[in-house]
Amino acid sequence: MAIFLIHRLQTKRLQREEEAREALERSGQGMIEIEDVERLSKLIPKYLIKFYFNRLGIKISSAFVFLLDEQKAEYVFKASGGEIKIPTLKSLPEKNNPISIWFKETIPLIVKNKLMPKKELEVLLSEDINYWLNHDKLLSLKSTLRKDLTDLGKVLSQLKASLCLPSFYQDNLLGFLILGEKKDGMYTEEEIAQFRRLARYAAIAIRNAQIIQKLRESQASLFQAAKLTSVGKLASGFAHEIKNPLAVISLAAGELNFKLKENPVIIQNQDFVDKLQNNLAKIEKQTLRASEIITRIRNFSKPTPEDFTSVDLGEVVENSLKLTEHIYQQRQVSLQVHIDPNVPKIRAISVQLEEIFINLVTNSCDALENRDSKELKIQAALDKDAPEMIRIEVSDTGCGIPAKDLPNLFQFFFTTKGNQGTGLGLALMYQIIQRHKGKIEVRSEVNKGTTFTIHLPIWK
Repeated sequence: MAIFLIHRLQTKRLQREEEAREALERSGQGMIEIEDVERLSKLIPKYLIKFYFNRLGIKISSAFVFLLDEQKAEYVFKASGGEIKIPTLKSLPEKNNPISIWFKETIPLIVKNKLMPKKELEVLLSEDINYWLNHDKLLSLKSTLRKDLTDLGKVLSQLKASLCLPSFYQDNLLGFLILGEKKDGMYTEEEIAQFRRLARYAAIAIRNAQIIQKLRESQASLFQAAKLTSVGKLASGFAHEIKNPLAVISLAAGELNFKLKENPVIIQNQDFVDKLQNNLAKIEKQTLRASEIITRIRNFSKPTPEDFTSVDLGEVVENSLKLTEHIYQQRQVSLQVHIDPNVPKIRAISVQLEEIFINLVTNSCDALENRDSKELKIQAALDKDAPEMIRIEVSDTGCGIPAKDLPNLFQFFFTTKGNQGTGLGLALMYQIIQRHKGKIEVRSEVNKGTTFTIHLPIWK
């Protein structure tokens, strides 16, 4: 009878594990259909904790996802599941961190020397580190291995990790999943095998989402470039035809305004004359504004010689601030400027760079109007992630930009200022930065502020 019960329990356990494997297969295929990296990274740890508890009755204390941020060159904490919401370590450098050294350098060395099969090393268990530290043959592979393993143990201890699952795509370590303690004992071979399958699915899903995201960004850039080209051709084609009628309207309004003052008959009705003169002044002002808009589009869209020189960024910022001084002083904006003295000269056309800073300062001052905190910061230093570039940040504590408007921010004629804006400033600024072989990013939160980050190449 006892043997029968044991056999029945084992059969049920095996059946449960088989059902869990099948469910994991379906879930893995579902992951691949998710095209948003952020959503995917948040889903994985929460799903894993819930899945193993519901399917196998396994309670895992915590799960953390770290993904490679190529721009920062760091593995960055993205999401968590379980009891611990935020890990002690929130990022690790892409290179020379204990986890990447283990998976990218040490494991290939162990496999090459046939000390262990690769399959046994696909998952890192914290309990195995002490064993390897006492394994003389393993330690003889390289002189720094003892230190690497000790550092690895410290990192896993800080993360309260029992297990680390890497997500590889080809030879690229895209990220890793950190699992905390299993509440009722050690992880079994079957559970570890399932974790391996989950890691493979996660790697494929993450890579797929990253590729789709990059394709979308490329399409957006191509679309923007095509729009700029079309606007440029259009502006060059009809600028002359539009500016001539505008000039005629402006001159006619000015001449009529002058004659009103000289006509002794009409001047008797002073109220009528005042209103008429006021309207004529508006006509002159708006035709002049329209003419300036056409000139700006034409100047920035038509082909110009590549007249790039060695430019001092500090001088460009200083000149731009002199031209906008009356704006930020009148609005009582607190301005802070810090240009790292070690910043080298950049490859640029100085007058076009001044246009960028004038635009950004003016926009920030508009955003800071009627705000309690009116702070504007301009900072510049060498880009740590790209030594051949300068990183410039212009940030304010203004009203911010709604998330729905951010994708359209650099498009021609798109404005968040209503009738007060032309929708040209940021679009032309984007074009200037593209010409300078640089790039621009924007982060913003409503009622908290906006930061524009510009990357420009140094002069060589």
